[in-house]
Amino acid sequence: MTATCEVVRMTGDMMASRRTRVLFVAHSGFQGGAELCLDTTLAHLDQACFEPFVVFAGDGPLVARARDYGCHVEIWPLSWWLCFEPGWWHYKNLLGTVPRVARLVRFLRYHQIDLVYTNTAVLFEGALAARRARLPHVWHVHEVLTAEHMRPRMLPLSVIAGLIDGLSNRVIFESESSRRIASRWIALEKSTAIHNSVRLVPTGAIDRTAARRRIGVPAGATVFAFLGRFSDRKNPLLLAEALAQLPRDTPLHVMFVGEGPLETQLRDRLAALGLNNRTTIVPFQSDVSEVLAASDVVVLPSNEESFGLVLVEAAAFARPVIATRTQGPSEIVVDGVTGLLVPPRDVAALASAMRTLVDDAELRDRLGQAGAARAAEWFSAPRNTQLIEQTLVDVLDNARSAKGRPQ
Repeated sequence: MTATCEVVRMTGDMMASRRTRVLFVAHSGFQGGAELCLDTTLAHLDQACFEPFVVFAGDGPLVARARDYGCHVEIWPLSWWLCFEPGWWHYKNLLGTVPRVARLVRFLRYHQIDLVYTNTAVLFEGALAARRARLPHVWHVHEVLTAEHMRPRMLPLSVIAGLIDGLSNRVIFESESSRRIASRWIALEKSTAIHNSVRLVPTGAIDRTAARRRIGVPAGATVFAFLGRFSDRKNPLLLAEALAQLPRDTPLHVMFVGEGPLETQLRDRLAALGLNNRTTIVPFQSDVSEVLAASDVVVLPSNEESFGLVLVEAAAFARPVIATRTQGPSEIVVDGVTGLLVPPRDVAALASAMRTLVDDAELRDRLGQAGAARAAEWFSAPRNTQLIEQTLVDVLDNARSAKGRPQ
C-alpha cells in the first residue's frame, strides 16, 4: 500500500470504510492530448484507494479503455464554454445545461462521490455540480489560458479564469509556464504544476527499415516527424516553410502525421513549394510507436503549447527533438542537451536547427539518449499519477478540516 493510500484511509471516519470516490469529467472520448493524459492517469490510478467514475462529453475509443480499467462510465453531451465549434448543435446543447447540472448533482449524491475532477478548462458543468453538491473540486487545466487560442468563448477569458479559480479547491496545470500565465486570475497558492507522463514505452525493437517501408519514407534519409493536430496552434506550416529553405539535395524527409482543419492548406502549400517528393502525410495514428521508430527527429513547431506530450513520447524512444521555445516545451527540453529549442514562428531558426541535426548523427544520438534518461526520471506515469493522487488527498483533507471548524 502506498503512502498516499495510507493518508486516504486515515482521513475521516467515512474514508476508513471504503475507497475515495472520484468523478472525472472529460470533454471527449477521442485521443487528444488532454484525453490521453486522463487515460494515463486512469490506467495508473491506485484503485485500492480510489474508486473512479468518469463522465465523458462524447463517445470515442477512450471510453472503452476507461471501462477496461474498471471505471464506472457515463456519456453525457456536456457543454463547452471554450474552444467549441460554433453552430446550432452547440447552442442547442447549451440549453440543457441547467437540467444536466441538476442531473449531475443527483448522480454525485446517489453514488456518494467524494470529489469531482474536471480534466479540461473547456468544460464547466462538473464544477457547477460540485459546488451545488458541496463537494471539493479539482480543475486540471491542459490549456494555456491566453486570449489568442482560447476561442471562441462564451464569456471573457478573465471571467472564465476567475470562475475556474472560484469553483475549485485546487487547479492543476501541465507546466509552470502555463501556471504563471494564469496567475493573474488564479491564485498561485491554489494552483500547482504536474507534468504529463510518458504514455508510450518501447516494449521491443521495431525494425526501422521495415517501418519506413510500410509508411513510405526513404530508407537513407534523415526523417523528421511532425505528430499532432494540423491546426494554427500546432503550426505544421512552419515546418513546411523551413524545409523549403533547405537545399534540395539535403538528405532529409518530413512526415506530417495527424489530421485537422489545416490539412487541405498544408497539402496545397507543400505542392506550391515543390515539396511533395520530400514529404509524406500520414493519417492520424492511435499508436505512434512505428512512426517514432521510423523517425530520426521529432519536431513540434507550435505557436503556443501548454505541455507537448509528443516530446515526452519521442524522448522515451530516444529520439531528439526540435521544439519552439513555448510554455511546456521550455520545461521538457533542455536546449542543447535533450533537443534544440527555437523561437516561435522563426522559419530560419527552425531550418538551421534541422540542418544541424541532419549533418551530425552523433549529436542526434547524444540528444536522444539524454532525452530518454530525462523522460524516465521526470515524466514517468506512476510518479506523476501519485502526485495527482496526493493532490486529491490534500484537497479532501483540507475540505473535511474546514467542515469541522466552527463557523
